[in-house]
Amino acid sequence: MPEHAPDKPYVQKLTAHEQAVKDRMERRAAEAAEQRQQLLEKAERLGIELDADADDDDDDDDDDDVIYTGPRGGRYRINSNDCKPYDVP
Repeated sequence: MPEHAPDKPYVQKLTAHEQAVKDRMERRAAEAAEQRQQLLEKAERLGIELDADADDDDDDDDDDDVIYTGPRGGRYRINSNDCKPYDVP
């Protein structure tokens, strides 16, 4: 371990690959935040009200009755394992 001054803690430097991965993750997080903001603004312009607690699904058992339709017309529900079974008649 290299010697360092007692008033400065030793900080391990990242390798070039680790730094590249970290930069990519930070860039993607920033892009996702920007995309989310754009979608929220678009929803507001279209007059769509969004539920503030939409990200908060705490094991709602009433979701079993909801039947969704996919982009190609397939019908499915979301089970307790967050899977999409297509066993909907």
